[in-house]
Amino acid sequence: MRILKIIGIVVLMLIAIAVVLGLVKAGPYSITETADIKGNPDVIWKNISDLNKFAKWNPWGKLDPNMKTTFTGEPGAVGSVYAWEGNKDVGSGSMTNTEVVAGQKVTSDLHFLTPMDAHCKTVFAMTPNADGSQKVSWTMDGENKFPGSIFTALMGFEGMMRKSFQEGFGYMQTIVEEESKNVPAPSSGADYKIEEKQYAGNTFITVRKTINASDIQSFFADNYAKMGEALGKNKIEPIGQPCGIYYMFDMEKGITDMAAAMPVPAGTKIDGYTMVVIPPMPYYHLDYYGDYAKSYPAYEALDKYVIAKGKEPKPEMVLEQYVNDPMVEKDTAKWLTAIHYFLK
Repeated sequence: MRILKIIGIVVLMLIAIAVVLGLVKAGPYSITETADIKGNPDVIWKNISDLNKFAKWNPWGKLDPNMKTTFTGEPGAVGSVYAWEGNKDVGSGSMTNTEVVAGQKVTSDLHFLTPMDAHCKTVFAMTPNADGSQKVSWTMDGENKFPGSIFTALMGFEGMMRKSFQEGFGYMQTIVEEESKNVPAPSSGADYKIEEKQYAGNTFITVRKTINASDIQSFFADNYAKMGEALGKNKIEPIGQPCGIYYMFDMEKGITDMAAAMPVPAGTKIDGYTMVVIPPMPYYHLDYYGDYAKSYPAYEALDKYVIAKGKEPKPEMVLEQYVNDPMVEKDTAKWLTAIHYFLK
């Protein structure tokens, strides 16, 4: 009887410890892992945005070779869905793309049905590295609810997830290397036409902020819409296409000090906005055609051109003029960005 009593006390103590761990671990969590993936940027992007491709390097898919999967919606687009049903190791659920910033970031809603009902958000983001590879981050945000948090605590949930993320990156790197073999390498910049011109000068209504490179498109979308409303209320017509003014771009940290800008008549003043005047000055001009997020080779070409002229490739600022409306022109190969490279 004494032995049974001792066993009972030990069991109660273990249960109490597990409950305490569960209470401590209950609450929101955010797990992020990164990897430098080498290969064609388009191939890398498709592997993180297209759920059909994600399923091929998904680390949990390896746990059940007979897992049933279904795909609906346009691959890589908002609303596309990947659903699975497998053994006890993978359970069942679905993954739905909820936000896509082309070439930069894709956000998904991950819904687990079994072994327990739960939701979390996953975000894949990619930014270019100086060596031509892409820094890919994989983030999962969710909430550990009690008493489920007891099991996640005992399982070492966070460490297990981080290990799985890195395994997935390894699988993806192998696939990207193979798929990149049949894709032409990005342009070295030798085919870009660079001209030395004189800028006539212009006035801009601007919103300036230091942001992550992955947030550039959403920053533009938000501020261009607000600028349009402000100009309309003040009965002011813009005198050119929307622009971006870049004062600093740190490739290693993936951040930029920049402004969303709209050219307006000289002397314009609108409450809540900063007016920027770029005076007449010489600059280097390059017309870049393609996805906004993939203009790195164009800037490489500009830097090389400036160096060949015996100057240091440190522009005072760069003005990008977005000639096409991407909402009208869907073919990214036809998107024209007029790059104005102003040296100090």
